Amino acid sequence: MPRPVIETLATGDEVVNGDIVDGNAAYASRQLAGRGLLVTRHTALPDDTVALEAGIREIGARASLCVVSGGLGPTEDDLTPDVVARILGVPLEVDAEALGRMEERFARAGYRLSSNNLRSVSVPAGTEVLQNEAGTAPGFTATIGGCLFFFLPGVPTEYRFFVDAHLLPRVGRLWPGGFGAVVQLKTLGWGESHLAERFEDFPRLFPLIRVGYRAKAPEVWLKLTCEAASRSEALAFLEPAVTEAERRLGPSIFGRDEQELDGIVHGLLRDRAATLAVAESCTGGLISSLLTRHPGASDVFIGGVVAYSNALKEHLLGVPSSVLGRHGAVSPETAEAMAAGAANRTGAQFALSVTGIAGPTGATPGKPVGLVYLGLAYRTAGGAILVRTLERRFRGGRERVQRASALTALEMLRRHLLGLPELEPAP
Repeated sequence: MPRPVIETLATGDEVVNGDIVDGNAAYASRQLAGRGLLVTRHTALPDDTVALEAGIREIGARASLCVVSGGLGPTEDDLTPDVVARILGVPLEVDAEALGRMEERFARAGYRLSSNNLRSVSVPAGTEVLQNEAGTAPGFTATIGGCLFFFLPGVPTEYRFFVDAHLLPRVGRLWPGGFGAVVQLKTLGWGESHLAERFEDFPRLFPLIRVGYRAKAPEVWLKLTCEAASRSEALAFLEPAVTEAERRLGPSIFGRDEQELDGIVHGLLRDRAATLAVAESCTGGLISSLLTRHPGASDVFIGGVVAYSNALKEHLLGVPSSVLGRHGAVSPETAEAMAAGAANRTGAQFALSVTGIAGPTGATPGKPVGLVYLGLAYRTAGGAILVRTLERRFRGGRERVQRASALTALEMLRRHLLGLPELEPAP
C-alpha cells in the first residue's frame, strides 16, 4: 500500500495575519501521528475565493488526504462551501438534518434563527455530510483530484470533535497499519545546542531515524521519527534509538510524548497522598495555575501565596525581617524562608517557593534580570522541615523567565519525589 501524502489547510485572514495561532493543525497532526500517519505540509490561506480555489486544487493534485479548518460559518467571509461547490460544479444545498439540529439547539437556548444561519448548514450537493454534535455547522468530505478532503469548522472544540469522531475512524479504515512513528523525550536542564551535541552521532548509529529538537524554555524536546512499511515496523526501528537516548539523558527526561511536567508532578503527589503549598513572588501565581489545571487538584494542592512585597512575605509567610534586610527579597535565604513558611503555615508535606527578577526592570549591580532563587521544603519522618534551594539565571523576556522559573520549581519537586539527583546548573 503506498504511503499517503497528508496535509492540513487553515483558512481565514485571522490565521494568515497572525491574529490567531493555528492550533487545529497541530491537534490533527498529533492525532494522526499517533496512528502512524505523518503530516507533511501545513498551509494557511486568506478569505479569498481565488486563493482558496487555487490552493485546494493544488493540494488535490499532490496529496492523498487534507484536513481543512474554517470557513463554514454564517458570515460573508465564510467561503469554503462556495469555493468547493464551484470546484465540483455543483450547487449548494441546505442539509435538512443539520438544519433540524440547529433549530433544536437554538430553541433550547432561546435564540432566534436568522436568515444567514442557513449558510452554516449549506454544503456542496453530493458531498458526504458530517454531523456536528459540538456546534451547528456540519462538516463535509469531498474528493478533489486524487485527494480526500475533510472540510471542518474552525472553532477548536468543534474541530477536535470532527477529528476524533469522523477523521480518525476513516483514516483507520483507509490505512489501518500506519506508516511511521514519533517518540518525543522531554528534558529539562539542557540547552538545545548541548543536547544536539550529545546526539551528533545518531544519524550514523540509527540511519533510519530522523532526529529533531524543540526548545520550549526551560524544556528541550528530543524528537525521534521513523517511517517504514508499517507503524509496528517503525516502532521496532525506534526502540533501540529510544533506549540509547534514555541512557544518555537519564533523569533529565521528565516525560514522553503528550506528558507535561505539571501533570506528572500532580500524579506523583496523588499517588503518594502527599500535599503541596507554594509561595510565589516573580512567577505571580503561575505554579498554582499549572497545578490547578488538573481535575482533583484540591486533593494534593492546598494553596499558594503570591507575595511580591516584603511586608506580605513577612506577614503571610513568616519571612524574618532580618533576612529580608540583610539578604534582600531575591536571595537563597529568602527563598528558603518562603518555602519553610509555606509548609509551616499550611501544614503541607511539601512547599515550593520562587523569588527573582523577571524583568525587564528591577535589576541591581549584583542581581541581574533573570536571576531566580527556588526553594523546596519537605518534612522528615520526625516532622522537621528541611529546605533545599537552587539558583538559576534565565535568559529571555519576562514571560519566559516566569515560565522557566515555575517549571524548574516543579522539576525540583519531581526529582525529590522520585529520589533522583538534584538539578545541576544547565550546561
